Amino acid sequence: MRGQGVQAVVANTGLHRTAEWRLLKACLHLLLDERDSLSKAEIQFLTSENHEIETLLDERLQFLKDAGNNDDKINSWMNDHEAIRWIEEQRTNLNSEPVNSIIQLMYSGLGFQSRVMQWDGGEQRIANLQQILTYSTIFEDYCAKLGLLPNAHGFLAWFDALAENDKDERGVVANKFSVNVLTYHKAKGLEWPIVILYGLDEEHEPNLFAVRVNAKDRMEFEKPLDGRTLRFWPWPYGSTQYGPRTGFKKFTDCCKETDEYNSFDEREKAEQLRLLYVGFTRARDYLIISNKTEKRQSWLQMLIDDDIETFTGVPTDNCDLEINIRKHFNSLVRLWISSYNSLAKPVGVNNKSVDIFTEGEKKEWAPYRINPSKSEIVENIGFIEETSIGHEFLSAGIDEERTDFGNFIHEVLCAFRPAMKNAAANHLIRRLADQYEFTQNVNEEELLHRIRDFYRWIMNLKPIQIHKELPLMMEADGQLISGFADMVIETASSVILIDYKTFVGNSAAMKWKAKNFSGQLKKYSDILKKVYPGKEIRSGIYFIMMGKWWEVEENSLQTINPE
Repeated sequence: MRGQGVQAVVANTGLHRTAEWRLLKACLHLLLDERDSLSKAEIQFLTSENHEIETLLDERLQFLKDAGNNDDKINSWMNDHEAIRWIEEQRTNLNSEPVNSIIQLMYSGLGFQSRVMQWDGGEQRIANLQQILTYSTIFEDYCAKLGLLPNAHGFLAWFDALAENDKDERGVVANKFSVNVLTYHKAKGLEWPIVILYGLDEEHEPNLFAVRVNAKDRMEFEKPLDGRTLRFWPWPYGSTQYGPRTGFKKFTDCCKETDEYNSFDEREKAEQLRLLYVGFTRARDYLIISNKTEKRQSWLQMLIDDDIETFTGVPTDNCDLEINIRKHFNSLVRLWISSYNSLAKPVGVNNKSVDIFTEGEKKEWAPYRINPSKSEIVENIGFIEETSIGHEFLSAGIDEERTDFGNFIHEVLCAFRPAMKNAAANHLIRRLADQYEFTQNVNEEELLHRIRDFYRWIMNLKPIQIHKELPLMMEADGQLISGFADMVIETASSVILIDYKTFVGNSAAMKWKAKNFSGQLKKYSDILKKVYPGKEIRSGIYFIMMGKWWEVEENSLQTINPE
């Protein structure tokens, strides 16, 4: 879907691997044990601009050397850190609260939201913070049922168990344009105006070769494990990346003749019927059933006898009418059936049945999602003659227009902070150069000099706020314009949009290159004019390798009328 320009929301796990969870976990551990130096180090590492583990270790070793055997001195390490000091000051109050309140107080007192928004993927990180709060509420409900205290120690252990079982789901970032993609299990309890059911023509056979629990129909509370056993049938023929190897029909047929299979088969069919019920009852207005008329509906046939015609009571020809299905619904239902006449009947090929789809007429649809970086040139946009920000900087033996080199420069500019010392900044450049395998080609001292020249130019603009990799989105003419601006600078009277390019060439070539991205600048400027009404919007291209700034001429950038 994303490849076709449709924004899709798919839930995934791995919340415990995110930086925001690591930071909160360190804060909770420090709340439980004020001497936890590892948590202090984690907080320092995640909240500082200088992410150098080597420097942190050197500072710790030197501190221990200076402290000697003085336990009070040893335990005072980093107590002057803002976050660590706040936890110490609020320790008594925090320990008197349930874990959900503790987390909310930490979010507020330590500025979690504003901090994670400074990291890349800020929108996803905010959703993750909200998901952690949701988990804390679930944990408190769990404790209430079992008569346990909902404290931070218990929550950390409970969450670790979630992570170990791969059930620590990350937050979902969604908006009104998103399509939710879920399994039938995940859809329980949810509802949407339109639901498309998928996979109804697939065969759902019970998996014999897995660990199963055999249990009595009723459980005795005095002996909850009495009569419960584990059954495991190993699959002896190996597997592929798609599951067990196929082709051993005699062996599987032999297994299917057993009483265990028949018993499990009935339970599996009942479960599949329950899932079908979930799918059919998720739609508020429209339920779309994908149906291959020439193929037996293995799963759907559990609910209906033969074809959709049995379900609706009307022929399966193309139609759009209201019908009354008393068996399943209490009111009139609009039935809309359309078909693809390019579907051919199955034919036999080498004794194997295959489906053949002939190529039908292709329809051209305007993309719903527009990437500004791929916008066409806007002819009436002009550029002011170049402004020098720094000297020319050329790498050794690298094609500066390579995508990976451009990504390297973008990441350096995004991660760099003006307050960084030269040693830390050089380490940052060197680490990213190693990652992209540019170590032998990039002069880190020269690149750092160019970046500092760039920030001196920015400081002359007297910025109020500097945004890096700012997500911008707007609906216009029924389409969604969505992308990330490299840098947006807010001043008292204007907003300046800056796009980085690693292109190398003379003045005429740079002007031509800037013109090629005029459509991108225009779309981003249109969004910024809507976000910052009344402020002047300036935009341009910064050619970092050449040290030149090309700005769009005032009044040459006319705004579209966004809906």
